[in-house]
Amino acid sequence: MWNGHLARSRSPVPYTSSEVGYVGGNAATLLVRTDKFGLEGCNLSRSIILGADFTGASFQDVNFAEANLADCVFMESMNIVRSFAFSPDGKILASSAGDKKVNFWNIQNIDNVKLQNTLGGWGNWN
Repeated sequence: MWNGHLARSRSPVPYTSSEVGYVGGNAATLLVRTDKFGLEGCNLSRSIILGADFTGASFQDVNFAEANLADCVFMESMNIVRSFAFSPDGKILASSAGDKKVNFWNIQNIDNVKLQNTLGGWGNWN
């Protein structure tokens, strides 16, 4: 049911974020709260998913390419995430925020996500 609402946020018609609003984000939050594995395998590329709370969600084989994920929360301790990518085996999540660091998260156990490594000292991110 909630995947249907998320699918509507990924329409071939080019809607703007002001037209879609928080429908995709609300649907994603409700889905993750009821089933933390509910997003696995979803193609959410080019979706508008504003303000979703993805805390505790499993992202195995989820495609967020070119998605608008403004105001989304992935883990409690992170800043605003500017970019993220998963390793090919799905065990490591690389994320970058406004602090000029790249964090590598071990996500093999979704209930116990651990920061594995941090790279810093990068220049201008704009």
